[in-house]
Amino acid sequence: MSSRGHRLRDALAEPEVNITENEVWSILHSTVIACDGEYVETRLLNSGPKTNPWMQESGSRRNIGETVQLDTDVVGPFGYYVDFSRTFTAGYGLPSFQATKKQKKHYNLALEMVKHNMALLKPGASFDNVTFNAWPIPEEFQGHKYHVQTHGTGMTG
Repeated sequence: MSSRGHRLRDALAEPEVNITENEVWSILHSTVIACDGEYVETRLLNSGPKTNPWMQESGSRRNIGETVQLDTDVVGPFGYYVDFSRTFTAGYGLPSFQATKKQKKHYNLALEMVKHNMALLKPGASFDNVTFNAWPIPEEFQGHKYHVQTHGTGMTG
């Protein structure tokens, strides 16, 4: 069994397993529980054509070579609420793995966005500065963007 930090990535890197979205989600959920979390609130883990439009629940789809994304809401230890997102490519790390041109493009755009927006987060930065200077989302993605640029989470009842 891999370390808790890489269980999802490792599960997706084993083509002989050909794991389903639900099976990957179950690894996430069992890891949250094993780390004294309370529960995972959503099943937003999907692959391939189900990754966009976003907000689709996991299912029985198998995903070798495809982009797999999760955006989940977890109630962790002591009621702390965490919303986190991760994107993987099933099969990454295998000798025969080759990312598609589209996967490489999306990865590079996402990396550019994260670096740009992280550079705005400095002590004393105003919400206006972060909001109005955020990385501009390319026109081709406007139809599927999230309704807010950032949001917070905290404690749950």
